[in-house]
Order: sequence, then structure tokens, then C-alpha cells
Amino acid sequence: MKTVVAPRKPPPPRKRTRSLALLVGLAVAGSVALLRQTGMLQSAELYAYDALIRVQPDWGADPRLVFVAVDDRTVARLNSDTLSDAALLATLERLRAYAPRVIAVDIFRDVPIGPGRDALLDYLNQQFLPLEGRIKPIILTCQLPSLGNPRGIDPPPVLDPADGIGYADVELDADKVVRRVAFSGVPATETPFFGFALTPGPEVRCRAPFALGFLSALSYLQTEGITLSRSAGGNFNVGGVRFAPLPRTMGGYNNLDPGLYQTLLAYRGRRPAVVVSLADVLEGTADADVFRDRVVLLGYSTLDKGDFHETLWTTTGYLAPRPPCESGFGGSPRRPAADLGVAPLDRNPMDRRVGFSGSLGGTQD
Repeated sequence: MKTVVAPRKPPPPRKRTRSLALLVGLAVAGSVALLRQTGMLQSAELYAYDALIRVQPDWGADPRLVFVAVDDRTVARLNSDTLSDAALLATLERLRAYAPRVIAVDIFRDVPIGPGRDALLDYLNQQFLPLEGRIKPIILTCQLPSLGNPRGIDPPPVLDPADGIGYADVELDADKVVRRVAFSGVPATETPFFGFALTPGPEVRCRAPFALGFLSALSYLQTEGITLSRSAGGNFNVGGVRFAPLPRTMGGYNNLDPGLYQTLLAYRGRRPAVVVSLADVLEGTADADVFRDRVVLLGYSTLDKGDFHETLWTTTGYLAPRPPCESGFGGSPRRPAADLGVAPLDRNPMDRRVGFSGSLGGTQD
């Protein structure tokens, strides 16, 4: 007798739908991963990132920072749009009398400006030489070489410049918006204090291993007994907080420089630091308590001298000047002085998006 085999029933519609959904999901995920690798989604992902940052709470002015601005009032008082060597010396002397922890000068002084050059250098050397081998309480700046400026901008010719000079370079994305901050570059060679330095050509005098803001933060922490070390893996350690370079591919970024110690910039808000006109400082009308035990950031804010960068707030009509020390005025790239400064002191984990320490992306050991 012939056996009749019943035809196989088709799978239930629900199982077929699940299988199709799984295949579609895998295809979409694979396509997104492929597009991210090619960098085609970078603009869209950064746009979404920007939107998230704009809706976060405004953290307000940072109590550890004050920005002294060479503004239009200062220009009118000095009858000059440039701070001369004599005026810079008077500024430093007045600021030091207010007992800040650190003064960071984001004003290039590679050549003499007006009268007072010798007196300015003598004063700086008096501040630097007794602290040989330690980070200085006054941090000066220079500019690293670049494609457009292969020589860079020299630092002031002070004695014992190691640990008292920070570079002023800024990391910009393709759309010219500041979202990242670099605080050191590698590879490195020996220097007297840290054991790291950039390796430019012999004609380049700007050999600062650290950014102006990062070095200013280290100077601030030095007064708390917190110092910088380097692990066997090459990462920086500051007071139990570890800093590592960003990976080549991260978030919306597809081709970051893995040889650069950089991290995402944590925007504090539109006005995250107290701003004092240099005119008030020179006239003696500034409140001394505003400066005591703080990081003082000195830089230009006038339209013709200030260094302006696009930030996440520029769509609301605010263009941030580049103040010194990465202080984060309106999201300026000078933020790490603040970000690094408190994390090791507070012993808080350094989340990339939360709190004073967020932009350096460190981790608590």
C-alpha cells in the first residue's frame, strides 16, 4: 500500500515576520557600520551630538576660573590695541598681588612689543628660576609648527622655560567647530621635568609638550600636592585620574589622530567663567577676592585681536573668543584647566558628559 506524505505546512506568518525583521535589522546595522567607517555619517552624528549638548543644563561660572580680558575698555585706557611689554609687566605684578594660584598668559611675546622688554624678562626670570624643576605659577605660550606656519611662534626668551610654556594650538573639526581639545602630542623625547616633549625640527623653538590649559591645570594641582606621572602603557595619570588618547574611531568621528592626546570638550555653558576687564585690574578697582586661589586667564577679547572660534552656541549668535587656559568660555577650546583641575581633587569619576571634569575623558583608577 502506497504511503502518502502530507505536504509540509508553511511556517506561521509570525515566524516569517520575525525572520524578515531580523534580516532587515542586520542589513541596516551593517549598512550603518559601513557608512560610519567611510565617514559619510560623521556630519549627521556630530549634528545630533551638538543638539544633545545644547539642551544640557548650564553649569554656570566655574568658581576656580577668572578671565581677565584685554577688551575695548582696556584699549581705550592704554590708548593702544596691543598690550606692550611694560603693560604686561604691570598686569602680572597687579595680578600676583591678588594671590591667584596660576596666571596663564595667552598672549604671544616672541618679539618685543613697545617699551619694557628687559624689565618684563627680568620679572619672569625671578618667578621662574627659584622653581626650577617645578611647574611655574605664570604660564606663557607659543605656537607649534603647522602646514601654514612651519616655524610656529616662538616662546618668550625666558630662562628655564621648561614647565612654564604651553602651546596655544586649537583642534578644529571639518566644519570649523570646536568639539575636541588636545592636551599633549606624541611621540615624545626627554625633557627636564616631565620626560615628554614634541620633536619638531631644529629651527623650531616652540617645543612645549603640553597645551597651555593643561599645563596651567597641572600648576594649579601642584599647589595641592597632586602631580603628573605616566604609566607603562603611556597614559597620563594625575591624582588617580587616567588620561588616554581617543581611539581613531569614536562616536561621530571616523579618523582621529591616535597619536594625539585629545578628548571631547565638555561645554560648561555660554558664560562659564567670571570675566573681568583688564582696565579694572590696572585701575585697582577689581575685587581681589575674585582672583584669590583661582586660575587667572589673560587674553584678548577685542574683535581685531581676539582669536575667535565657532562653538556649539554660535547658532544663537554668540561667537566665543579663545581665552587662555582652555577655560571654556562659551565652549572655547581652552577648557582643560578647569576640567582637569577639579577631578583629582574631588576624586570624581570623569564621565565624558557630566560635571567639571567631563571634557578630558579621564577615568578613575
